[in-house]
Amino acid sequence: MGIIERLFKKTKETDKKLKLSLEYEEKYIKIILKIGDKTISLKDLKDEVDISSLSKSDIFEVDENGDTLLLDYDEIYSLDRSTLKLLKLPSFFPGIVYIDNKGYFGSSKVEFSYKISFGLDEYHIVNANYVESISSSERYILTKEQYDLIKLINQYNNDDSKNKEANEQYKMLNAIKDVSHKTNLLLNETIKKEDDLVLLENIELDFLESDEDYLEVVPQSSQLSEKQNKNLREAFKKANLSQNFYLLNIDNKKVKVVVNRELKDALKVVKSNEKISKKDFVKRESPIFEDIDSEIVEFNYGPRVIGLGYLNYRPSPAQNMSEMDWFTKEFPKIMTDTPITLKPEHLNYMQDKFNNLDEFEETELKFNLEGEEKKLFISKENLANEIKKLENSIKDITDYNKSKALDEIIELAEADNYSQDYIAYKGNYIKKFDKNIAEQYRDDLRAIEIEKREEKKNTTKEQEKVLILKDNIEKLDYIEDMEKITEEEVELPSSLRYSDGIELKEHQKEGLLRMQSLYKKSNVNGLLLCDDMGLGKTKL
Repeated sequence: MGIIERLFKKTKETDKKLKLSLEYEEKYIKIILKIGDKTISLKDLKDEVDISSLSKSDIFEVDENGDTLLLDYDEIYSLDRSTLKLLKLPSFFPGIVYIDNKGYFGSSKVEFSYKISFGLDEYHIVNANYVESISSSERYILTKEQYDLIKLINQYNNDDSKNKEANEQYKMLNAIKDVSHKTNLLLNETIKKEDDLVLLENIELDFLESDEDYLEVVPQSSQLSEKQNKNLREAFKKANLSQNFYLLNIDNKKVKVVVNRELKDALKVVKSNEKISKKDFVKRESPIFEDIDSEIVEFNYGPRVIGLGYLNYRPSPAQNMSEMDWFTKEFPKIMTDTPITLKPEHLNYMQDKFNNLDEFEETELKFNLEGEEKKLFISKENLANEIKKLENSIKDITDYNKSKALDEIIELAEADNYSQDYIAYKGNYIKKFDKNIAEQYRDDLRAIEIEKREEKKNTTKEQEKVLILKDNIEKLDYIEDMEKITEEEVELPSSLRYSDGIELKEHQKEGLLRMQSLYKKSNVNGLLLCDDMGLGKTKL
């Protein structure tokens, strides 16, 4: 139950006939309380209602003296039907608000005006949402939608940063057209004829393959459908300059896509750089990446770009292992977002690319990776390194000197009927070989291995020299006279590193004193100076 209902109920119970009188002031509607013809204060009704809780529990306020209820004009829309009836507020306005504009949309300035009318009567605003007929005493309260729109128009007209900005002009137009579907608005012909609007808040830049060397930079937005984005790309391509809006024609229906100042500036950069070389794209060296704010523009690049497949190259050193058959190593790979395993058939292709490069040039490499083409840019120096990695992995059968390895390689070759040009084995590629020659070579190795084993058995192995560790855990060999040492004064030797002007800390003095004392008075041949890292052992 609202405060007004409580007041009426309480006073009725005490046979007091409460009346209300309204005064429409600039900021508030003042609610005057009367019993009979006598104006009373809220304080006079303290037994009927708790005045202190009014501002906390109700939409009403109390004046600074605590005498009168105040109602903000905006709060009228929060009142329930019974309270509206008790207060006897004017009805909500049943007429129309006519909206007109001054200036062309997209020009240097656009303002809006409104006219409030009902039938033949024109109304003016007395205070806030309280309107009165110019020719009679009829009074109304504007509907919430009408009042909110009028406030918005007033704010817009008084703000040059909005009425002089094309995007804000269209934003205001969009708000007016939106409200026209919810309440009684009458729009002028210019506003009515304006096309449907889409106000872009963000755009994405996509990169489409234009030819072998270049990518086309095209704008799109998640706010648009696939068909609208296609139309946007076509409209953007035809435009001579970056524009405030782009007119799309979709299924014989016109849609005006409006961009704000930040997006317009970003599209201006795109318009000046509609094509970007693949090399600059991969290295992110273009005004597209340098001059556009990534907070309002999203870049669709990298492996996500459909059909592009460029990968980021990461150099890795070439390995040169002389012993090949005692461990298993990986096949040579170009390290990228998705590592590319190099094969012997890539060698001629990579060497041709290398031979056609100047010293500081880069080239594009293309590889088929699981049915999908992947590409990367690589410098001449790094390409030479990748060629070396591949060359190091290509071996002759005679590069192996263990019969066991030969057994395994021959077995792999027999499984393919010696049809392959290379046998992949433990990270290397073995060149195609003659079966008889390989078997003879293996047998020769095995005979040498047997001979060596026999020689080893018949030879007396020289006794190995080892370090003898002395175990003296049960015997005390040395004890330090700590008291004697601490009585002495530490000497700072001239040979001490950085001795000129150096000042040792207390724990360093203690360590140096102990070493000097042991040197002078002890038969101990050596010692360990141990301390945590960073405490100055190097100086000592």
